[in-house]
Amino acid sequence: MNAMRFIVFAALLMPAACFGQDAAMSLAQYQAEALGGNHELREALLSSQAAAQAERAAFTSYFPKLSAMGTAGTTGIVPSFVVPASVLGNMAKSNSASFGAVTAAQPIFMGGRIVNGNRLAKVGKGAAEAQFSLKRNEVLSESGRKFRNLQVLEEKKKTLSAYALMLEKVYSEVEEGVSRGVATRTNLLRVKLKREEVAVNISRLEKSLELLKKDMRLYAGMADDAPVVISVEEGEVSKPAYSSSTLGACLLLRPEYALLQSQYDAARLQRKMKKGEYLPNLVIGASAYRADFFGNNSFGSGSSYSQDALAFGVVSVPLSGWWEASHSVKEMELKESAARSQLHALGDYLVLDIESKLKNFEESYDRFQLASIGLEDARANRSEVEDGYKNGTEKLSSYLEALALEQDSLSKLTEAKGNYFQAETDFALSMGQTDLKTAPGCLSGAAS
Repeated sequence: MNAMRFIVFAALLMPAACFGQDAAMSLAQYQAEALGGNHELREALLSSQAAAQAERAAFTSYFPKLSAMGTAGTTGIVPSFVVPASVLGNMAKSNSASFGAVTAAQPIFMGGRIVNGNRLAKVGKGAAEAQFSLKRNEVLSESGRKFRNLQVLEEKKKTLSAYALMLEKVYSEVEEGVSRGVATRTNLLRVKLKREEVAVNISRLEKSLELLKKDMRLYAGMADDAPVVISVEEGEVSKPAYSSSTLGACLLLRPEYALLQSQYDAARLQRKMKKGEYLPNLVIGASAYRADFFGNNSFGSGSSYSQDALAFGVVSVPLSGWWEASHSVKEMELKESAARSQLHALGDYLVLDIESKLKNFEESYDRFQLASIGLEDARANRSEVEDGYKNGTEKLSSYLEALALEQDSLSKLTEAKGNYFQAETDFALSMGQTDLKTAPGCLSGAAS
């Protein structure tokens, strides 16, 4: 993921615009709330930002290493019979001294550890960004699922409420029939029982709605008293037209695959860095120093000084490490081989996951079509039975059953439609996309 894409993703984490107390949220608005308030996504963003700082810190390894040092001491505590004046030289005339130096050292060759260390930091940054994208996709999918579940429950409540009104009407008609002696009390009790069942179901739905709204607030980091009023969205249901044989090209867009690739790249670079620990190192540099000597143990009265500058080059060869080098490097080679095998094996499973998401998407469309036909049939049956009931050719029990069948078929259609849109989202995210319609990406030419 390049820097600009990451900035765009980070911008999505900004808090969404505040909604009015009675304003209805769309799916996109709730997802924006979740992207801005989900604590796990915020943690992933912070980890990604930390990895970016680590990459910048690694780049400073190319720069010269500057150091400054200073010291002061006295030899007055050393008796002359312990260290003769011939040994002390100038220090025999002065029992105090100070020394200061400034040194610059530039690594020239460190066994490739600086170059590979920077590459490893870059891989770490890419892995953190992939982890952020993976968590972002998870939040998009889960927030969409919660939103659609709320839609389904609210539609079911509307359906049950309408069903309850119809039963109230039937109950009044049967009650009137009982008073006129043209209907039995058994029929009245049958309608009353059905009416009570619907009331209980509505009560259960209302409790489920409250729990789901609370869950949505927690997931999106919204205030406890924030209203959760969603808009009714009627998206277009169309038949999926994608070929599973062309979906392999989408694998590279998946954050999971980017993580696997990062693990392999990290193992490869760590092996190179371990090998570099046993290679010769070359450092060049320069240093300027000054030494001052003082008399009578007083740092304020200088007796003599010495100053100079020098250039140096240092070559170091880690001889003692050669015995362990073959084993340590072999260990890293085995880890690199394991990471490569994991990349290929899990990459195949990721392609299988894309194909599975497509299969579920196609099946959700078929289930929606069947539910549509089922509702059409249930409505036609209810209309026929209702006419027969009014004409006296159908029993009340048949009419109640037809009403229940219509209500159940409508609920199944609502569920099927919600499942279709969720399957569409999961299919898009499985290929690193957020919307099949506006960002086809690797799906170009995949439609059959």
